[in-house]
Amino acid sequence: MSVTKLESISSTEARLVGDVTAATVSALVAPGQQLLQASGGKWQLDMAAVEKVSSVTVALLLEWLRYADKVGISLKVRNVPAELLPIIQISGLDEIFSDVLVAA
Repeated sequence: MSVTKLESISSTEARLVGDVTAATVSALVAPGQQLLQASGGKWQLDMAAVEKVSSVTVALLLEWLRYADKVGISLKVRNVPAELLPIIQISGLDEIFSDVLVAA
């Protein structure tokens, strides 16, 4: 298992690295919210370095989306792992993520 972390690239961009699973997701919620809050209005998350995903990865993204909406920040996610897309679709969340997921 790889080390899971959220790395700040700039005030408006971060990179998620490693396995985003039930064992690692709870430690990512607050740091993501802090980075969102400090972003000044827009924030982009790069998931290119994410190795393992599950339904809790979708839950994490939803939590950050809710928080971003609450504090008035535009959130975009790029390089979404292909394994995550069927989870989003089967959960009926396509519409929620349609404006969030961007091409690399």
